[in-house]
Amino acid sequence: MGQRGQSKMMKEKILAALILCISVAVACNVQSTETNSCLAGVKDERFSNYIFEGPLTADKATKRFKQQTIGGSLGLADEKWLSFLNGLSKGGCIYEFTSSEADWNSLRGVKGYALVRKAKIIDIIIIKKS
Repeated sequence: MGQRGQSKMMKEKILAALILCISVAVACNVQSTETNSCLAGVKDERFSNYIFEGPLTADKATKRFKQQTIGGSLGLADEKWLSFLNGLSKGGCIYEFTSSEADWNSLRGVKGYALVRKAKIIDIIIIKKS
């Protein structure tokens, strides 16, 4: 292979490495932005009376959800839970939420999981009501 061929091959390798570096940087920036969005918490006025814990990973939320359902099996709730988790594919975070102790004592208590995107709740699944 001549000098021109080697030079062309070197340019292609450098270009491929550059594209890889840019792709990684963009992916990290998107993930970092999403993570920062998750760490911002929940700032949704519609749910200001609730106590939120999170963000939770999908695995951790699923384990908790299974523990809190009858017999540890999703059963009929399986489709609802999977649909809820599917919302993560568009970005967002999972938070567990509950009503205040006063609401539980007044038989207005609610417990569940919220899918949060940009600090706003976009979907919920209720697991317990008083």
